[in-house]
Amino acid sequence: MNKNIIATVLLTLLLSTSIYPEVNSNISWYKCFKGTIGKYPVTMHLHKSDKNVRGFYNYDKMRQPIGFFGDVIGDSVFLLTNSNNNQESFRGILKKNKYNGQWYNGDKSTLEFVLTEDESVSAMFEYVYVHGTKQLFKGWDKSPQGEYTESSFWPTGKYAGSSFIRNSICNEKKFPEGSGAIGDLMLKNQDKFFEGYIKENKDLKKSEIEKSGNSYMYSFTDEDNLVISYFDDKLFIISRMYYLYAGGVHGDYGTGFTVYDLVNKKKLELSDILTAEGIKNIPTVFEKNFRKQYAVDDKMSLQDYGLFVDTIPVNDNFTLTPGGMAFNYVPYEISSYAQGEIMIYVPIEDIEKYLVPGIKKLLQ
Repeated sequence: MNKNIIATVLLTLLLSTSIYPEVNSNISWYKCFKGTIGKYPVTMHLHKSDKNVRGFYNYDKMRQPIGFFGDVIGDSVFLLTNSNNNQESFRGILKKNKYNGQWYNGDKSTLEFVLTEDESVSAMFEYVYVHGTKQLFKGWDKSPQGEYTESSFWPTGKYAGSSFIRNSICNEKKFPEGSGAIGDLMLKNQDKFFEGYIKENKDLKKSEIEKSGNSYMYSFTDEDNLVISYFDDKLFIISRMYYLYAGGVHGDYGTGFTVYDLVNKKKLELSDILTAEGIKNIPTVFEKNFRKQYAVDDKMSLQDYGLFVDTIPVNDNFTLTPGGMAFNYVPYEISSYAQGEIMIYVPIEDIEKYLVPGIKKLLQ
């Protein structure tokens, strides 16, 4: 690796026979927590890389994955949900295998949450994390810089379906199937990023940046994080969270989902779940649930509310759990950047008549 790259690299134990030593396991890990928010049972998939945390939790009754991000300062862990229409947050203390504190539903209510690590589930997955920065002009404290972050969960031998999920992760990242040391491949991605950053700005002069007074405009950022959204014995949902900045007013970001059928060992397409009639009619179901979830009056058109469309199109960025489906739309897909991501949750009863025969077995 180029010695000028200031890099923090954590390659946690990838396999039970990994060639990598374990390096300060507090820097990067995956943990599964189970417990309650108030009286409501929940499950949380928490992924930590350095001081950042991200992941998903779900209420066990509904089993709808709810994304969050946050940070860790000492024993304190703060989490904020990604949802724009109902901002939830967690403020608590994480010690040993306990994460306890206060859950806030915006400014509407507060409940106590008590979560305990399910160590048998936590042992099924490691978390691999690579991070590096490189200055465009070495030694200049105001220099623009490239910043690269890549992370992914990785099944250990303690997870029964490890081979299938490992190959699914490799497909998500366009790595060769059967890759063992994905940390090495992440490092190669990092090197390519920095090579591209330097090449893109090779003619840029320090005097030009000083004159503009906006050095950040010449900084590039690439962040790609693969995390567990939800899994049971029949379904596994992988979520990919990305952020890209290559100059301009702001960067681009989004969250993608891929649903895997663990019984038949396949990635599920929308046509595997809904009939042709269901795919045709689901925009009506979208609108009903969007209006309910985002408190949009029936007399107001969706465009008057702020969407780019009055009929929400079907996309292939969805989740599927026994509780229902959720369709996610990244910024600019159906709404402005300021409105953030739009996720529409569809309860299973709203689409039950449109389910492809046999899919119900995966939802039992």
